[in-house]
Amino acid sequence: MADINALIIFAKAPVPGEVKTRLQPHLSPEECASIHASFIKDTIILAKRVDGAAIFLACHPGVENPFFQKLSEDFDIRLMPQNGDDLGERMSNAIKRGLEMGYKKVVIIGSDSPDLPPEYIKAGFEMLDSTDMAVGPARDGGYYLIGGRRELPVFNGIPWGSNQVFEMTLEKAGKYGITFSVLEEWYDIDTWEDLQRFRASNINLISPKGYSQEFP
Repeated sequence: MADINALIIFAKAPVPGEVKTRLQPHLSPEECASIHASFIKDTIILAKRVDGAAIFLACHPGVENPFFQKLSEDFDIRLMPQNGDDLGERMSNAIKRGLEMGYKKVVIIGSDSPDLPPEYIKAGFEMLDSTDMAVGPARDGGYYLIGGRRELPVFNGIPWGSNQVFEMTLEKAGKYGITFSVLEEWYDIDTWEDLQRFRASNINLISPKGYSQEFP
């Protein structure tokens, strides 16, 4: 195994009406699904700029979706299912699986921050040299990155989608004696205002094609 670390991208299949619903009514369900798909593609490309990490796409509801199969072919990326009843259980299982596969550190990112600097991910891995857990806080109270060098019993009872996710995760880490480091804050793109701020930032996307710039 050449890569000693695992970088897992959590992604949901781009089904109209099931993703990026908070961008409606400004965008149609089909446009929301398209921009969600573009975010996943750009996230894969930025992830490939992180040296020393094997990249996996953790697929929900399953790896059989044709969209995920095509991504695997187009980007030469490995697929894994998301296993668990809620997001916390799925992330816990993904970290556990990565460690069981022999990787020394496992970092999870989502696909809602397509302009996340790769340096933030690299810093997350570096933090795991000295702490059990690394967390990248998002401006909405969640996090855009979480990783561990051991299993992390911090996901149970978290109110996913609330502005308490980051704070409660750190509280649970303290309860279980898990040492942690915190990255610089970044943002997710969930609302129309988030999307407009993203457009106005004039950040050059990682992708030479700029998938996320193709839609309104």
